[in-house]
Amino acid sequence: MIGFWEVLFLIVIVVLLLFVPSKLPEIMRNLGKAIKEFRKAMKEVPEPTKEIESISQETLHEFRQALTPEETSKTNRGEFRRQENRQTEG
Repeated sequence: MIGFWEVLFLIVIVVLLLFVPSKLPEIMRNLGKAIKEFRKAMKEVPEPTKEIESISQETLHEFRQALTPEETSKTNRGEFRRQENRQTEG
């Protein structure tokens, strides 16, 4: 069974051959350059999951180092946040 995209592709090819035969080599050359540039750009894109994971691990490590042991235990119990609220209210 022939799908929509196959029919559309055939129509575009027929139109190009009938109406633009002198420009066809230039059009195909530009299309080839565009595909080549797209593939090159796809290879240069870093894998975002590894980058995000490393950033989040570094941030978590820095946050833990910044807290004192007392603050760390309070944040685990939720007391640190309550204490901060009392300070801002009072």
